Amino acid sequence: LHVIPVIAVTAFAMKGDEERIRQGGCEAYISKPISVPRFIETIKSYLGDA
Repeated sequence: LHVIPVIAVTAFAMKGDEERIRQGGCEAYISKPISVPRFIETIKSYLGDA
């Protein structure tokens, strides 16, 4: 099986939220408001040369 990365996009941005979300199994965390360049860069980091 291939690993499918989970990227959390959430309104939760309080201290400890990122750690809690990552412990839940997400590889990446982006809080709102979303920076489109950061969002795209995060996705590209998991796609590699695909």
